[in-house]
Amino acid sequence: MPKFTVNRDFIPVSSYFIEHLMRDANGIFVKVYLYALNLACQGRAVENAEIAKALNILESDVMQAFTHWQVIGAMVEQDDVITFYQGEKRVSTEPHNPVPLSVVQADSQRPAYDTGEIPSAVSQDSSLSEMISLAQEILGKTLSRQEMETLYWFYDGLRFSPEVILMLLEYCVSKNKRHINYIEKVAVTWHEKGISTIEAVDAYLKAEEQKSTYLYSIRKVMGITNRALSQNEEQFLNKWHDHFGMSEEMVALAYEHCILQTAKLSFPYMDKILTRWHQSGIYTIEQAEEDERSFREKSGSSTTAPAEGLDVYHDTYDHEALERLAREKYQQEEE
Repeated sequence: MPKFTVNRDFIPVSSYFIEHLMRDANGIFVKVYLYALNLACQGRAVENAEIAKALNILESDVMQAFTHWQVIGAMVEQDDVITFYQGEKRVSTEPHNPVPLSVVQADSQRPAYDTGEIPSAVSQDSSLSEMISLAQEILGKTLSRQEMETLYWFYDGLRFSPEVILMLLEYCVSKNKRHINYIEKVAVTWHEKGISTIEAVDAYLKAEEQKSTYLYSIRKVMGITNRALSQNEEQFLNKWHDHFGMSEEMVALAYEHCILQTAKLSFPYMDKILTRWHQSGIYTIEQAEEDERSFREKSGSSTTAPAEGLDVYHDTYDHEALERLAREKYQQEEE
């Protein structure tokens, strides 16, 4: 009879994380997740600064990583305790009590409510009654029947709690958006992203605040202070932040390469650099500098500054063509 043993010097990582969550996350977020999971298995309490030092990354990267995993429901933080949820799950309305995704999925099609159905439901549920009253205070007006039905649908169809609905309203009002159609679009977006609990909303709002700071810093680096970003430009910045997870320092470095090569701000050209770094797993200034040195050694280039008009990567991109393609893509998305 064979004897079975196991090497306990490992951590359990679910197949769902590897096949679904990891594939769309940037490398630094994955590093933080795995390192934190290792700490959880050991029962250790460690500050973010220690994690950053251990992984040779910025402390802000650690915070962004935790925010990302909380937003998608892979972990939840409460009272300085981070709990991991592995598998096809989302955080429920009860702390530390995950439920299968199939349980919290909601009907995305709004039903036709009977005339007295919503007033009856509100009168019988004190939490709904209080929500309606507070919603009117937040929006600064008496709710119309349509608005009342929409808010009730958030509760009945999207499975938002009254607390989450009020947080949704406050978020929209903070952006000076009070029209019910805009609020509904945000609600559907939250639902599709699995943002349906107080914990998930808190994590999302923290991420939005970080993103706002990020966009402001990048605009300042680029000298864009006297105008708003175009939709196309904002899409590039969102891509670099949300999908690539590039820090402000890395975008600033790409901007320096862009100016050196093109003598002007070119979002498509910067996107080529940042895409290359993302695909190569380059997320720090040190890694980018090492990549540059490696490029020089392979190409036989001088270690001194590049000649005027040449970027350190000596690319041969047609920058005018990149700009044209970016404009065409933007126009197609608008149509």
